[in-house]
Amino acid sequence: MATRRQFLGDAARLAGGLMIAACVPAPTGGPAAQTATAGAPKRGGELVLADSGTSPTMDPAFSGHTTGRRLFRMIYDPLIDLDEKGNIIPVLAERWETPDPTTIVLHLRQGVTFHDGSKFDAEAVKFHFDRHLDPKTGSLRRSELLALASVTIDGAYAVRLKLKAPDQSFLSTLFDRPGMILSPNAVAKNRDDTSLKPVGTGPFKLVEHVNDDHTTVERNPNYWMKDRPYLDRIRQRSVPTDSTRLIEVRSGNAHIAELVPYQDVERLKSAPEVNVVSIPGSRYYYVVWNVASPYGKSKEFRQALNYLMDRDAMGKAVFYGLGEPAFAPFMAGTAFHDPAYRPFTRDIAKAKALLEKADVPRPFKFTRYMSGDDPVHVKINQILQENYREAGVTMDISFEEGAAATARETRGDFTFTTSNWGTRPDPGQYIGVLHLSTTTQRRFSPGIMKDPEVDRLINAAQVEADITKRKALYRQLSERINDNADNAFIWHAPDVKALRPNVKGFVAMNDFIVRFKDLWLE
Repeated sequence: MATRRQFLGDAARLAGGLMIAACVPAPTGGPAAQTATAGAPKRGGELVLADSGTSPTMDPAFSGHTTGRRLFRMIYDPLIDLDEKGNIIPVLAERWETPDPTTIVLHLRQGVTFHDGSKFDAEAVKFHFDRHLDPKTGSLRRSELLALASVTIDGAYAVRLKLKAPDQSFLSTLFDRPGMILSPNAVAKNRDDTSLKPVGTGPFKLVEHVNDDHTTVERNPNYWMKDRPYLDRIRQRSVPTDSTRLIEVRSGNAHIAELVPYQDVERLKSAPEVNVVSIPGSRYYYVVWNVASPYGKSKEFRQALNYLMDRDAMGKAVFYGLGEPAFAPFMAGTAFHDPAYRPFTRDIAKAKALLEKADVPRPFKFTRYMSGDDPVHVKINQILQENYREAGVTMDISFEEGAAATARETRGDFTFTTSNWGTRPDPGQYIGVLHLSTTTQRRFSPGIMKDPEVDRLINAAQVEADITKRKALYRQLSERINDNADNAFIWHAPDVKALRPNVKGFVAMNDFIVRFKDLWLE
């Protein structure tokens, strides 16, 4: 990205009345990150992370799980990172320049080695991009890097990235899996089992992986940040049951519990044995209409059901007061989210008037087919069912196995579905995937709205370098989407973690992934 502007808001603010643990920014080579009351960092010890599972793959190219993102932060370094306020900061790319709107030159950090002893350099970075972009690789990251036209080596420690068009979101893409660099030697050597032998430049090295049980990593003694990491080992344990993860951290068998259920947060706030941390904006929930369906084809019908949605009831019953209502597709806590933007309120009378104009079958009745795997989505749809009934709209809910529900959505055999989207530092990384009429990257595409004005606004914002103008374009986009009502935004939900009090150096990041190199145990 050409500019160094902020994308994420202050991750240490209050979220839904839950106090964030005191913390300071994660370092990039300077003083250690510490809690406000912590002393000097202590070395040694093993940290146990109670997670919802383990990563089925060790390769960022094939990972679709958040458990993998947590593990990869231990084993791999990205080219760049974001601090807790969303500023782009250097990691393996020490600095960068943009000689023109479609060129980014990355100047790479020298003196860095992979875990296998091989050298990190421009050849490794070019190999990284070429591997992901090669369709034969089958990388899940390919779609995130398609803005690249070419990658050329500009010296032993510099690479030139040529973009197909100006793209204000591209550089920020490299803070996560698309920017995590593997050893080319290890990939070549382990071509048939790369997923079990991860070799990065990160602060920890893999010791043992037992899928669906645990993954253990140990300190990389040759890490380029000479004072990091502080911990000797980390064990990521698979604890799929929410209540069991809480038991593990409260009893001291684990130091951090991921994905604390919203209903448990209030009682945990008074528990002295844990610190509860709520990170705003980790995901937003929304309705996606199939505008080719008998009911979804009517703008008035879609608008009516949007006015019937009781976001306040969902906030209480589903999210237990954590987070905030959503009215636009921009993550809470980012520079593009405006909490004051609430373009409408629930209005049953207006909904009924719109229903009278709707050219749809009567009586108003359709079936919402869905998987019952996610209790949050189940609760959301049950509340919507009651909301709609107040205006004479009957929505039956029929549960089916997850693969069948996904197949139904893929072929366009649905009226609407509910979905959620996780944090990305820049809207340009996902807005086109969700709303461009030409998208092929979402499974709901058979019934996607095709609006040339939406396309124009998305494309204009993607190339606009001035953040004020870009915000204005995204506000126009929000207004247009809300008028089309092909999407109805529900709620900005936080990520909640529970930490033992002796975990120090923790920084609340808006991508909700812990930076493990900075943690230490008191």
